[in-house]
Amino acid sequence: MRCLIQDLEDIHDTESRILDVVSRRCVWNIVKVLGSTKSKMMNITALVSALRANYDYVMKCLNIMESYGMVEIAKIGRLRLVKLNTSNELVAKMISLLLSEG
Repeated sequence: MRCLIQDLEDIHDTESRILDVVSRRCVWNIVKVLGSTKSKMMNITALVSALRANYDYVMKCLNIMESYGMVEIAKIGRLRLVKLNTSNELVAKMISLLLSEG
């Protein structure tokens, strides 16, 4: 019984975390911009410009996305690149929804 309750709590936690990510507009915008590029990769400064948003706001969203494995942030010297992880199931579903939207 205790194991079942723990499993249900884990499922609830996972669902609430997914809802937290999906409900953020910045996450959808980042997926849309990165998904539209050929390499699915972009410099953070260029991403901020493309989104017409505040750097701190974009970084907060990117850190959340990175914690869920949706993006990978690579640092090369002073240059930071963001790559969309298209093998992530949530990212793949978001891209398919954005593409079907037109």
